[in-house]
Amino acid sequence: MKTRRSYRAALGITFLLICCFLCLHPIQSRAADNIIRIRTAEDLYNINYNLSGNYVLANDIDLSSVTAPGGAYDFNGNGWAPIGGGGSYSWGKFTGTFDGCGHSISGMRIDLVNGLAGVTQYYIGLFANNAGVIKNLTVQNCNIRIALNDDCSSVVGGIAARNEGLIKNCLVSGSIVNVYRRVTAGGICGISDNAVIERCTNYCTIQKLAGNYYSFVGGIVGITNTVNEKIQYCANMADLTLQKGGYVGGIAGNCAGIINDCFNAGNLSCNAEYDSQEILYGIGGNTVTNCYNFGMLSGYCDYPITYPFATNVDIKVSNCYYKNGTSMIT
Repeated sequence: MKTRRSYRAALGITFLLICCFLCLHPIQSRAADNIIRIRTAEDLYNINYNLSGNYVLANDIDLSSVTAPGGAYDFNGNGWAPIGGGGSYSWGKFTGTFDGCGHSISGMRIDLVNGLAGVTQYYIGLFANNAGVIKNLTVQNCNIRIALNDDCSSVVGGIAARNEGLIKNCLVSGSIVNVYRRVTAGGICGISDNAVIERCTNYCTIQKLAGNYYSFVGGIVGITNTVNEKIQYCANMADLTLQKGGYVGGIAGNCAGIINDCFNAGNLSCNAEYDSQEILYGIGGNTVTNCYNFGMLSGYCDYPITYPFATNVDIKVSNCYYKNGTSMIT
């Protein structure tokens, strides 16, 4: 009997100790609560109210109906309002973590035809500006069109308009079309500044159609700003088209940083209506290593410049391969 009582007493003491430990160390029990799960379009939009949160996409989300004209998230008739844009297409920073966990956000419509008073540059994408981490996400069948005829420009990316952090293991499909003015566009992001993009794939076609304004178009990113930039293990599978002046690159329209272990399989083309200059890169970048270009480069313009990797006189190209029809450059 004494043995049983002692055993029960020991169990009771152990239970009390465990309860006391949990009360004294609440951080351990709250760790899982710091993760905010995104299940609906409303949840996704509500990231705007906490741009530094730790988010996990719990399931696929279809934005087709809610961003269609008259939908619940049809902002000013223009469709989806980028997260962090503050309702004015600004480049407010997302500084948290967004883990797509292999899920997709599909059907995002952005049809920018109604400009805002006083706005001269529009940041357009699922996010306006990533200064945190976005990973393991597919943006599927996005439909982005910019048809503003005002004196303005736009920065466009399927994941984020601007990247100042890390975008990793993401995929984008659909189309991006700019009709009139200057655009800086990439399948993943438009501008990347002192940031990293890795293991991303673009299936999103990009077209810059009209307006004699220099633009930057890239399969992964439109332009990078610093030599510290890294784009690695990425692929572009989509066709890119430019009419009138600008730069087009299979991976980057213009990259001041490093591109390594990437390949382009999309066709790049330019077609100018009158005197202008288009520069086509198979890959694009100042330092290019272990890259492959299988896409066709073709242009019909006054000053077409076609080169498989980059045109800057200071470029460093190593262990790269280019195939265009039957010609090869190693």
